[in-house]
Amino acid sequence: MYIDTHAHYDMEHFNQNRFELLAELHEKYGIEQIITPAVLAESNENMRNKLDVGLHPELLDGTSITPDMLPKIWYAAGVHPTRILGKHTPSESQWEKWIRWAAGLENTVAIGETGLDYHHEMTDDMYERQFYWFKKQLEISEEFDLPLILHIRLAYDDAIKILRGYELNKGGVVHCYNSDWETAKQFMDLGLVFGIGGSVTLPEMEPLREAVKNMPLTSILLETDAPYVKPVWEMERYNTSKNIPRIAEVVAKIKGVTVDEVREQTNENARRVFGI
Repeated sequence: MYIDTHAHYDMEHFNQNRFELLAELHEKYGIEQIITPAVLAESNENMRNKLDVGLHPELLDGTSITPDMLPKIWYAAGVHPTRILGKHTPSESQWEKWIRWAAGLENTVAIGETGLDYHHEMTDDMYERQFYWFKKQLEISEEFDLPLILHIRLAYDDAIKILRGYELNKGGVVHCYNSDWETAKQFMDLGLVFGIGGSVTLPEMEPLREAVKNMPLTSILLETDAPYVKPVWEMERYNTSKNIPRIAEVVAKIKGVTVDEVREQTNENARRVFGI
C-alpha cells in the first residue's frame, strides 16, 4: 500500500467521477491514504464538504461505493501563496478564521500548502502579501503543533531565510521539490523532508534526480499533486495517484534500492512526519 502525501481530489477536475476514481485508486493501485492540502482559503471548509464521507455520507448516494472502499483522506489547513488575492487583512480576518478552524479539526495533519511562489509577475504588494501569509501560517503551525506542507517555487533563498526564523519543531515537507542537492541540504538542516512526484521523471530535471540520489531515503515522501505535475509517461488529461507506484520505481532506480524499500520507507516517513 502507498500514501500519496499531496493531492487535490476536491478540485473541479474530479467532479464527474470523484469517488469512483478514489475507489479505483485504493483497490487497483494500493493507495491507502491521501493528504489534501488547502489551496484557496475557503478550501479549508469546501474540501471537507466534497471529500469527507464520514461527515457527509450523502456524497456516496447513487453509487455502490462504501467508505471502506476508499483511501483515508487527511487534510492540511492553509492558503496557497498564489491564491492570496487583494490586500492582506487583519488578524481576525475570515481567511485566518478558516485556517484556524480547520487547523483544530481532528483530521487535520499539517498546515499548508504555504510558502512563496515567484513564477508569476511579482509586484511589491505581492511580495508583501506572500511574506505576510507565509509567516502567519508558520505561526499557526507553531501554535497548533503541526508540521508544514511547503509550496516553494523560484523562491528558495527567501523561503529558507524566513524558515530559519522559526523553531519548526514539527518539521514538514518541501512539496514538489525540484531544485538541486545544495539547496536540499539547507532544507535538511532545518529538519525538513521532500515531496517527490512527477517532476523527477522529466528530462530537464537532472539536478533534481541528483538531489534524490544523494538525500537519504528517510527524507523522501511520495506525492502526485494531482491533478497537476504529470510524470513524463502520463497521457491522460489529469494526473492521479495511480502514478505513485511508478514514481516509487523511478526513485528506487535512482537510489539503487528495491521498490519495496522505497514503499515501506516513504510510508514510514509519511506516518512520522504527519502522525498518521
